[in-house]
Amino acid sequence: MCDQADLAISNGNANSSANFALAGLPQLAIPLQLEQYMEARRLEISGLGLLVRGNEPAGLAQKLRAVATDRSLRRAAEHFRRKYASEDAYSQVEKFLKSISRLGIDPKS
Repeated sequence: MCDQADLAISNGNANSSANFALAGLPQLAIPLQLEQYMEARRLEISGLGLLVRGNEPAGLAQKLRAVATDRSLRRAAEHFRRKYASEDAYSQVEKFLKSISRLGIDPKS
């Protein structure tokens, strides 16, 4: 499925985010709960996607357009895909989670 897509839209859960990042897809995350928000925020900070907060529905179309057209998001996603392409799936997901956890987002804050 990912090989036929130009971008990904999800609620920002870790598994989907990792799979889309490993496929080189820029992402639009629309989180529904705290864990998803934290993951979506990490995607945004890392340049792999954008986040639409629940209280910002008016920004959805603008951010979707940006994910579809912003070359920097596409380059970052493609760079991520190439960086982890030679590893098995378990190692890829583990490194993905470690790399985004180093961004310093404290789940307690």
